[in-house]
Amino acid sequence: MAFALLNRMIDEGIVPNGVTYCALIDVCSRCRRVDLALNGLRIMLKQKSKSSRNNDHANGAPMYRQQVLHNEVGAWTAAINACG
Repeated sequence: MAFALLNRMIDEGIVPNGVTYCALIDVCSRCRRVDLALNGLRIMLKQKSKSSRNNDHANGAPMYRQQVLHNEVGAWTAAINACG
């Protein structure tokens, strides 16, 4: 259900932030689904990677800095807690 809501958000053009991923990962952890929690973390990292590529310099040279999602720390904390 949580992943269905995430996909619906994305389909409707809403960009998930760290709070969204924190809630998603936390609910997976509470259901003892470490595999799904880590999948949520992977989705977040893909979004960050895509965002980083979209923010490259106009001349095509990559910016070597990682984009940070608002409240991303909570998502990482939830993922670590999910792993035990």
